[in-house]
Amino acid sequence: MSSDEDSSGGRVISVASGKGGTGKTVTSLNLAMELHNLGKDVTIIDADLEDPNLGINMGIYSPQSTINESLETDKGLVEAIHIHETGIRLVPASLSINYLDTNLSSLESAFGNLGGYVIVDCGPGLSDKVVSCLEHSDSLIAVTNPMRSAVSGTVRLTELARDMNKEIEGIVVNNMTSKEIRSEEIANITGCDVLGEIPYDINVDKSIVRKKPLVHHKPYSKAALAYRKIAHDLLDKEFQPKKSHHIKRYFDSLVNSLKWK
Repeated sequence: MSSDEDSSGGRVISVASGKGGTGKTVTSLNLAMELHNLGKDVTIIDADLEDPNLGINMGIYSPQSTINESLETDKGLVEAIHIHETGIRLVPASLSINYLDTNLSSLESAFGNLGGYVIVDCGPGLSDKVVSCLEHSDSLIAVTNPMRSAVSGTVRLTELARDMNKEIEGIVVNNMTSKEIRSEEIANITGCDVLGEIPYDINVDKSIVRKKPLVHHKPYSKAALAYRKIAHDLLDKEFQPKKSHHIKRYFDSLVNSLKWK
């Protein structure tokens, strides 16, 4: 991301994956949270209308307003914004089956009214709704696992973004428990930079239970540090965690070995 783009006040970034189960929503939340921590005006939007999880992950189960209602009326997305206790702004999607066919064609004008950085948590795969999100975004962050089945979907996703002349920020390789395919291979296969590898971290599950992004709940955990570095890189900022972070991680690991926090 260039400094010119940053100085213009933000941009719309779609976070998508070629298949489900890659940790796309967790990635969206943590990047948005860290951008917020860095002083940016950030709104995260749940555009996975078939299987919305953003609101649930943040403890919002029955939102009074959603992206679905906003797009089907004249309200606009601004009126659907919920402010979480962490300070992050989010627009959830409806859990009702009555909104499965919400049309995303009016996203461009809706995004434009938000300003700042807009992180769009897309649905998995290459559905028409994902295409609409990409069409109205400035760039793409692709999320994958180091598994052949996930990487094949990433190839198609990045090819689609290129065909649409969208900038590809890069690829986030999530949940590094198994490495069927190394990150270097993923970069070669897709022709895209790997923004970072997110190691397996039990604190991810605990942050979901706490209804807070990991970078807020346990900012010095292994996965949080990886997400934070990616967010800094997106802004062309050097990431320099405090020298004491390894001590904090040690005590967190010690607590984790004794009980579930």
